[in-house]
Amino acid sequence: MSKLSLALVASLGLGGLVGCADAVDADHAGAEVGGAPQQLEAGTLAGTPAKSTDPRLLNCQLEYEAFSPTFAARTATSFENTFGQVENAGVSVNDGAFGLVVSTNPNPPFNLSFIIQIFDAVKNAELSYIVLPRPHVGGAFLFELGAGIPSVTLSDGKVYDHLRAYCSIRMP
Repeated sequence: MSKLSLALVASLGLGGLVGCADAVDADHAGAEVGGAPQQLEAGTLAGTPAKSTDPRLLNCQLEYEAFSPTFAARTATSFENTFGQVENAGVSVNDGAFGLVVSTNPNPPFNLSFIIQIFDAVKNAELSYIVLPRPHVGGAFLFELGAGIPSVTLSDGKVYDHLRAYCSIRMP
């Protein structure tokens, strides 16, 4: 009985090897498995740049904030785009003074591919940034980022000395 089991295991193992050998494209050494083209290098499919079609909606806000003498917040700028648009081209918005840039690194050395930056639009200087793993849907809040700025008085008469950026991601 144990010889029969051993023979059965050996024959199944050999069949598995034959099945794998048949799936290999001799010209491209494994570029196709089971008739499906495989990604040859990061961000491409057979040499053609891959475009993201991720339909999730990324909503980001950039706000002025003041903490003293009382807390106050005022929207500077915002956007809502599909995550596919963010992955393909990035998104940049500003109110003329400060801006928010959201993009992805298509070939990160690790899993940190999602990049968010707050910029001084006048000086073209980065004030703050964060790099995170590619976001997933699972909660209403994705991240928050802040930066100190020189005091500015806006049209509401309040003096603001901080910026706050935050984003959420959701299904359409």
